[in-house]
Amino acid sequence: MVPKNLNQVVVHLCPFGNTTYVVGLELVLDDNTSLEVGYQSPQKESVTLSLLKGLAIAADGKGLQALQFIDSGDKKTPWCGDPTGCPRTNRLASLENITELEFGFDGCKMVGIGVPRAELAASTDFVNSALWHPKIPGNGLFVNYDSLTPTNELMSAYRPIIWTHFGGPRGIYLRALTGIRVIYESRSGGYGGNILQMKYQYVHEGACKPGALEPLGRYEPRRHTGVEICFSVNGPGGDFINRVDMLYSHHDGFATCKLFTNWDRSCLFCPDPKKLSQGTWRTAKVKLGTTITDFYAEKAWGFPGGLRTFGVISEFVGVPEAGM
Repeated sequence: MVPKNLNQVVVHLCPFGNTTYVVGLELVLDDNTSLEVGYQSPQKESVTLSLLKGLAIAADGKGLQALQFIDSGDKKTPWCGDPTGCPRTNRLASLENITELEFGFDGCKMVGIGVPRAELAASTDFVNSALWHPKIPGNGLFVNYDSLTPTNELMSAYRPIIWTHFGGPRGIYLRALTGIRVIYESRSGGYGGNILQMKYQYVHEGACKPGALEPLGRYEPRRHTGVEICFSVNGPGGDFINRVDMLYSHHDGFATCKLFTNWDRSCLFCPDPKKLSQGTWRTAKVKLGTTITDFYAEKAWGFPGGLRTFGVISEFVGVPEAGM
């Protein structure tokens, strides 16, 4: 039970190699008594907290790296631990009041945290429920999720969603975009398998902030033999992505996609013609009046990997709308 006379939360941390994980939690009450769970460590961080309405979590596939608590008035505390570069979720951040907490541990650190299902039911929209990398999409970004795995499946395991803001905040990079390159896993017969990575080309290196845009997905030349397809985009001339169709295989999930622009140009990223007759096409629904500036995907873990699902994010910008 989470006590009502809460005064402070202490998070115990411990480094494992180059990564620091949460190993224990201490709830300090008004009378200076405390409730403790997990392990204690000399490295710890604390925040003042009178009411626990929710918490944000940063976690990798091995454990929790940081916690952020939501107090009365929806006030967020500083992070305890370091969330930098770690997938994050607001799955437990939109609750009215947390009365119970459940914890999971391996032999040395915290690997899970949860609340009763009845308390979670009201907060399970897609953006809050998913685990996002490098950060959770903020206000003003409209996430299309018709094509993605149902929310309850996303919540059942460690399944981070990666996304890239290729158009930049409010589309500031769209006029600099000159191409989108897709790398496929090469398979026998010369055809491509899973999409491994999508990356972007701009008019010059200084068109975007250094390190602001990472490729979507991972391509490792030492592990993969890649097949590359490039779709040229004339961003400086006003050419923008305004539609995305996705092909979902009946057996393997996301198979490929086709991009369209407002100049009636398109590109199908599919070196394997057999895929075209083995699934269902879906068009990403984009909020009226907004422009596509982001792609997101769920990465399939393990070898050979690839993008398991695919979707778009749009926002209001000063360029042609998605439906034009």
